Order: sequence, then C-alpha cells, then structure tokens
Amino acid sequence: MIFSAPFLRLGSALFALALLAGCAGLLPKVQKNNANFASFNEAKNAVNSLVPMKSNLQSLAQLGIDPASHANINILTYSAIYQKLTINTSTIPVDVDPGVSLCLQAQDKCTGYELNESNTLAAREGNFFADLFNFYRHTHSTGWNFNAIILVLDGTVVYRSWGGQSNINEIEIKTNPLGPLQP
Repeated sequence: MIFSAPFLRLGSALFALALLAGCAGLLPKVQKNNANFASFNEAKNAVNSLVPMKSNLQSLAQLGIDPASHANINILTYSAIYQKLTINTSTIPVDVDPGVSLCLQAQDKCTGYELNESNTLAAREGNFFADLFNFYRHTHSTGWNFNAIILVLDGTVVYRSWGGQSNINEIEIKTNPLGPLQP
C-alpha cells in the first residue's frame, strides 16, 4: 500500500510532536541526600532535645549523632571551635555562652561536633533541545539543609546551636542567545 505525501507529512509531524512532548523527561535531575534525618524539623528537634550541662555522649548516640556511625559529622579541634564561635580571635569574649566559655578554657579537653545534613533535588525543566544545545536552561532546586554545632566537655554536652534552611526553593534561569557557540 502506498501512502500519500500529505499523510506522510502529517504522520511525521505527529511523530515529532510526540517526541518533543516526551523529551522533557530526558532532562537531568540531581538528587543529593546526605541526611540521616528525614526532615529539617527532625534534625532540629534532635539537637534541641540536648540539654546543655545535662545531656551526655549516650544521649548523642541515641539521637544518631555519633561520629563513629554518622557520616556527616566533622570533629572540630580546639582551634576550629575557637574560630567558629568567637567574634574577635585575639581575646576570649566575656559575653559568649557559658558552655562555649568552658570549652574554650578547657582547650584540647573539649570536643566539637559539626553536623551537616541536606536533602536537595535540582531538576532541569523546559524544552529538551533548548537545554541540550545550551540556549535556555531552567533549573528548579528544592529541599532543605541543616547544620549544628555541639560542644562536649568531659562527656557532657555543654553547648548546642543549629541553623540552616528549612525550605529551599530556588529557580535558576540561564539564557545563551548563541547556544553552543557561547562559552
């Protein structure tokens, strides 16, 4: 059976349209999850449950904050603690938290833990071919990140502080009129 030219053009056009409609699914997505906690609030509640001058290393381990088993904990040296928690590095400020002051006075007997957790998704959206040839890239990033500093002196938590972003929602649009010819 022989097909007419208009029918072939219509079929080709429908095929191309179907191909373009499905191409958005071909755009890259990057999932980055280095979190042992399910959410920002879960991490925040864990750190807030630590009571300075009362909680101990066992409390940290029960919360999953243990450098031996938790992949995202930096162990801070005295000089790193000093740098992170003092405003003026030439003297120890008198208006710092009492736990920080105790830790700075104890020097190497104090250990700091820096917890860094995040769960983010960066998904490219839009036209596959415009993205592929670098004319137009639209990236939507969502998720959360959390960080905390915990100071331990003689097995007792003397200080804890946390911060981060509970809700990341960023859009980056990159336009290159010359596409692949533009660096």
